[in-house]
Amino acid sequence: MELHGIGQWILDAARRAMVPPHVEFDFSTREAVLMARLFDRPDGATITQLTELTGFAQSRVSTTVARLRSLGWVTTAHDPTDGRRTVVRVAPSTRRSIERTVVTPAAPAIDEILGALPARDRAPVLEALELLARHRPTATQAARRPRQRAARAATRQESHRVGG
Repeated sequence: MELHGIGQWILDAARRAMVPPHVEFDFSTREAVLMARLFDRPDGATITQLTELTGFAQSRVSTTVARLRSLGWVTTAHDPTDGRRTVVRVAPSTRRSIERTVVTPAAPAIDEILGALPARDRAPVLEALELLARHRPTATQAARRPRQRAARAATRQESHRVGG
């Protein structure tokens, strides 16, 4: 099973279900991830925080923020507590649009994805999707995972050096 292809297929179906046909929506996965992390933080996030939340390199976050800002999807301002830092926020009009969009039922996208399956094969896939939805991590939990994996890897490397 090729994860990237399946993920892209599902993401494309979700975009078609959520975005009206007249709206140009050409987000990369990186932009979508960054917007999702920002959406969960109404007070915004610094570039450093976004780097931690997404697992992306700081240069990638800065480039992505610049593109999103040029599209009017995010705003940036100097951090009032430290003028050297930049705080990024979802633009108010974008937040309202996203709030309307996230309540879009999943059914159209799921119907598109499962359309090629015989009816007898759809039920177990729908059950698995419902189970996954119930156990989906919050944005904070998802952001912790790359750091936790890195910490475990560092611990393993250290134990190999000490024990080896």
